[in-house]
Amino acid sequence: VLPWLTLLGNDGRAVRIPNLEELFGTQGVVLGNPDLKAEQAKLRDVGLRVTPPAWGPLDALAFETVYFDDPIDDVIVLVQNSQRLIVPENVSRATLRGEEVSARGRVARRLALTVNYTHEDARDDSDVPYLQGNQLPGRPQHEFYGRVEFAWSPAAPVPGLMALAPFTPRIFFDANVIGDDYLDRANTQRVSSRTLLGTGVSFGAPPGRFAPLRVGFEVRNLTGDQTRDVLGFPLPGRVFSGTLSWGFGGE
Repeated sequence: VLPWLTLLGNDGRAVRIPNLEELFGTQGVVLGNPDLKAEQAKLRDVGLRVTPPAWGPLDALAFETVYFDDPIDDVIVLVQNSQRLIVPENVSRATLRGEEVSARGRVARRLALTVNYTHEDARDDSDVPYLQGNQLPGRPQHEFYGRVEFAWSPAAPVPGLMALAPFTPRIFFDANVIGDDYLDRANTQRVSSRTLLGTGVSFGAPPGRFAPLRVGFEVRNLTGDQTRDVLGFPLPGRVFSGTLSWGFGGE
């Protein structure tokens, strides 16, 4: 519409057949259901994207928001039974409505900011009276993700840390906040909200033969919280990981 404004919209139909895990189960955790029907969905969304020009030290700015309204027949949901096993089931009718908002930007070519928020109201519209209007299991209403990354390089050095510039260091911190959700269609078994924090650092090889090489170290679930995933299974506490990567092609 304008050099900095784009309107977005989609309208279509989609079919998703059950996957092998849903049909036949896996590792004694998910019980298969060979009678599952394929999902039939009408996908509709509308939104906009704003990409303003650089403003002083701020650049790479972008903002996007989308509203979606997706009625689905025979949607497949994963439900926990009394034996704490997951059983996939069809819900005859359901509607997924919500909004997604994201933004990103960079400050002085060093500090990159990314945020994303999703609100999804996934409701059971089946003809079972005591289930109508309930929240679909395994679908939190709210989720937020944010990441801050500080980087420097010979093109954007940091005073006092010039010696590290050839190694293009990157230091990041992120947070993932996931709202409450339910394990069953009756909405009696609830999984509490959880916040997962992480941090990490990575270094690249200086210009030369090994320039595509990068080494990283990351800590996930920084606070060591004993949380559960959307299916109710315990997640590990603090996790340490190292990454060695080699890039091919362009920068």
